[in-house]
Amino acid sequence: MLEYFYAYCCDVLDGFGINPWHHIKAFCGKRGTQWPRVRKLHLALYPTCSACGGTEDLEVHHVEPFQNAPNKEYYPANLITLCEAPTRLCHFADGHLYSWRSWNKDVREWAARKLNAIQNRP
Repeated sequence: MLEYFYAYCCDVLDGFGINPWHHIKAFCGKRGTQWPRVRKLHLALYPTCSACGGTEDLEVHHVEPFQNAPNKEYYPANLITLCEAPTRLCHFADGHLYSWRSWNKDVREWAARKLNAIQNRP
């Protein structure tokens, strides 16, 4: 029953462009106790958005969602910095393919191509 409620919430919130992870965490599963420390360390090492180079509204995105692979929650190779800047939405667009219930397994390659295009635009 809970999974149907979660799916419904994701569909509704997606329609408004709202990230359900921030609003229904009690239903999504909780982060491990070391997540704040891992997140802070990751942002110190990678302080810019991997997709646009921005430095505001940064999020640490799991390439493979931690709900699907709990053993990879803290794994550095499973983390990438993406922004949630209102004008770019790299986390939503590139990390989740415009749906919070989805994820982009090729996000590293997408982000690198996008950043390269931005840095070398005419």
